[in-house]
Amino acid sequence: MIDTHCHLTFPQLGKNLPDVLRRAADSGVTGMITIA
Repeated sequence: MIDTHCHLTFPQLGKNLPDVLRRAADSGVTGMITIA
C-alpha cells in the first residue's frame, strides 16, 4: 500500500518520525508521497 497524502515534514512529528515510519511499515505501507 502507498500513502499518497502524508505530511512527514510537519514539525509536530519531531522525534516521533521514526516511530511513525515504523508503524506505517508494520501496517503494510510500502511507499509514501509527502505533500509539501
